[in-house]
Amino acid sequence: MFSKENSLKSVKCFKSLCPKLNIDGKRQAAVLIPLCIVKDEISLLYTLRTNNLKRNSGQVSFPGGMRETDEQLQDTALRESCEELGIRNIGVIEPEKLNISIEEVQKPPNKLMMIPVYTNEYKRIWGMTAYMTWLVLKSIIPDKFDQKLSS
Repeated sequence: MFSKENSLKSVKCFKSLCPKLNIDGKRQAAVLIPLCIVKDEISLLYTLRTNNLKRNSGQVSFPGGMRETDEQLQDTALRESCEELGIRNIGVIEPEKLNISIEEVQKPPNKLMMIPVYTNEYKRIWGMTAYMTWLVLKSIIPDKFDQKLSS
């Protein structure tokens, strides 16, 4: 699953599924979509944003945030992931070793989520986070994940 060949194939598939958007003059944001191992199963790591944030408070999300001036989007995703969860290097993530920022993240739910439900005991997953979840699953396990998006 984590071989270089599978990773490149998944990234290519992910990019092909993403819509082309006109971003001229618009603020940009980036997220990291962390994969981790939970009970010997590959899982996506979500966070629950604190209620004191101005935007998207109390919502399930991936770590990330707004791009700073002259910053590459991949650097934005890494900076925000470091600020929120203490993720400093890309590699296999061990959820119990995260350094969670209590100012930004209420907690990272450590539960498997079965699609297409998009809910669990913590919160519902909706909007862009739900869409990105669909993209990731469609990209990394296309032969096992056959959920279609209705228009």
